[in-house]
Amino acid sequence: MKAKSLIFLFLICMQSCTLLKEAEKNDILPYKLKLYTNTETSFNSEETKIEYSFYNNSQKNVKSLTIVFFCNQEEENDTEDKEYNFEFTINVFVEANNYIEDFICLNEAFNEGSEPSILFEYFYVSCIVYEDDSEWNDPFGRYMFSCLQP
Repeated sequence: MKAKSLIFLFLICMQSCTLLKEAEKNDILPYKLKLYTNTETSFNSEETKIEYSFYNNSQKNVKSLTIVFFCNQEEENDTEDKEYNFEFTINVFVEANNYIEDFICLNEAFNEGSEPSILFEYFYVSCIVYEDDSEWNDPFGRYMFSCLQP
C-alpha cells in the first residue's frame, strides 16, 4: 500500500513539475517565489527561518499570500520520519510587478526540546489575495516547486 502511495505521489510530482516548467515558460503564473534556505535545516540556532522573495507578476497589488510547505522531520529517538504540511498566510503589500523579501519563523511549529532535522520537499503558493479582494488559487499545489535536488 505504501509503495502505491509513493508511486502516486511521484506521478503527481512529475506532472506538477511539467506544468510548472510550462507555466514559467509561458509566464502565466502571477508570481515568482524563491526560497533562501538549505533543503535540510537543523534547529541548532535560536531562530530557524525560511527566507524568501516573492515577485508579483500581475497588474494588481497583492495584500496577502498563502504559502504551503511539505517537509519531513527526522528525530534521533524516532524510528519513523514525521511528515508535516505547513500553511502560512502572510499579510503583506506587494505592488504590481514588484517584489519583497521576507522570512517565516519555524521555531513555534515544532516541539520544544527536540532538535529535529527538517527536510523540505516542496512548496507552493496556494492563494494570493489582491487589493481589490479578487483571488488567485492553487489549492492542490498544481504549480509546486520541488526543494529536492535531482
